[in-house]
Amino acid sequence: MYRVASYARRDWRICLWVTPPVLAPTAAAALMGKAPSEETIAAAEIALINDLSPRSDLHGSVNGKLHWAKVLFGRSVRQLGKSA
Repeated sequence: MYRVASYARRDWRICLWVTPPVLAPTAAAALMGKAPSEETIAAAEIALINDLSPRSDLHGSVNGKLHWAKVLFGRSVRQLGKSA
């Protein structure tokens, strides 16, 4: 179960630790002030894609990197909602 009081923060700063680190303001805006729900998290995951511009390399394709960023971001946000 998610805890609404601590999850619905007024100010989110999402930073992805890639080289160089990237802020994700669109994803943060999708979460700000909203109650936790799968719909809110799904909207933030989609917004995250707009904040990123990875390049293909020997570590993965653009689509693969975007997929994993979305998956790991969603897991992190869900965990924050459960533990906060």
